[in-house]
Amino acid sequence: MQLNASAAEDSDYNRMVEKFFNVQASIFLLIMTVEENLIDVIIRTRNSEEFLTECLQSVLDDVPVRKIIIIDNGSTDKTIEIASSFEKVDIYKKPDLNLGQATKYGFSIAETEWVAVIDSDIVLRKGWYENMRGYMDRSDAVEGSRIDHYRFDLPIDSSHILEDLVKLYLGENQF
Repeated sequence: MQLNASAAEDSDYNRMVEKFFNVQASIFLLIMTVEENLIDVIIRTRNSEEFLTECLQSVLDDVPVRKIIIIDNGSTDKTIEIASSFEKVDIYKKPDLNLGQATKYGFSIAETEWVAVIDSDIVLRKGWYENMRGYMDRSDAVEGSRIDHYRFDLPIDSSHILEDLVKLYLGENQF
């Protein structure tokens, strides 16, 4: 560019430099996330306060997270408040999306090579990610689930179990 360039040429040059650095920043972000093996995690929520703290903490403890993408389907409990208290969490309120649409929306936001989709009531076992990681180098997609449900803090009241089962069978009561 000449030293006596016009204002229009300066403006074109400035846009070109700005565009170059924006592209470079995007490439750096992509390279950085692949090199560090960071992944985005999609969690769909709706009134998920009961297990959300444990879910999010287990994800952050076990997975090399770049970003947790919460797609909320109109929670009226403390789900948003809980999710907001964690770092690396972005919340998108989408009450009009069903589960599949929410997942697709999450994928449209994700920026990493690998993306985990984890239900909001799942608490990951230590080592879950390392187990999945073993398959990632030789696969295009990895699906894995092992669910152990243990609740020792619930009182057992068996006095109404038979009655509830009969109601359920007759269609009078839905759980």
